[in-house]
Amino acid sequence: MIENRVSTSEFVERIAKNHGLTKKQSKEIIHDFLGMVATESSEGKTVLLHGLGTIKLRITKAHTRRIGSAVHDVPERRRLVLRARPMLRNGSA
Repeated sequence: MIENRVSTSEFVERIAKNHGLTKKQSKEIIHDFLGMVATESSEGKTVLLHGLGTIKLRITKAHTRRIGSAVHDVPERRRLVLRARPMLRNGSA
């Protein structure tokens, strides 16, 4: 496992311990929260998480790309983007 990553299961354990919940309860809360963020974002809404930043769906339209004499069709791309608040971006959080 990569040491500078935090997994969902680690969040589950921390939330369960800090709030006196079972791991099952905290896992449900995390999955519900992430599901709500995904649902709201996919509907085109911007999700504002105070202290963290904003999450929104960024859509890149389908287009053609020319590389030398070759022409490539690039499909539409949909991705969630987190724009961190300025204090987190500058490393002074």
